[in-house]
Amino acid sequence: VADGAAAAGPAFDVPITTGRAQRFTQTVEYRAKPAAATARADGRCDAVSAVSGRHDAFRCTSGGTTYDPCFAGPGPRVVCPTSVTGAVLLTYAGGLPSPPQAGGTGDPFLLALADGLQCLAVASGGYRCGDGEAHDVDTSSPMWTVDGRTVVKAYA
Repeated sequence: VADGAAAAGPAFDVPITTGRAQRFTQTVEYRAKPAAATARADGRCDAVSAVSGRHDAFRCTSGGTTYDPCFAGPGPRVVCPTSVTGAVLLTYAGGLPSPPQAGGTGDPFLLALADGLQCLAVASGGYRCGDGEAHDVDTSSPMWTVDGRTVVKAYA
């Protein structure tokens, strides 16, 4: 320090991070838990899932509602997730169709976005979000996005 003047700081700002920012979309394997179901229904499961390649995933119907995917549970029941915290416990008539070979890839069927929006996969491709619109997911980087909104969890 010359002439009593304080030394100048660096010519650039150094960001200070106080928390850990998420740097990638977390993929979570969905586990069917019949006890956690938020609704019950009776129906049929006549096809394997059109949105998940998992060997325990099926496409089921109850009345005029289609649930896809539904995951095999104990006895003649499947668990059909409808949101991150909701699921229908569906008791099916007849048997389940022959599943694809074990070990199939579980494509994400439910996305949880940072802003709270949730998106469910649809058989025609893409995702239908809580806003009622169809969207594609951008997986070109470790942190996935839907229309610029961050996907924090992808349930497969």
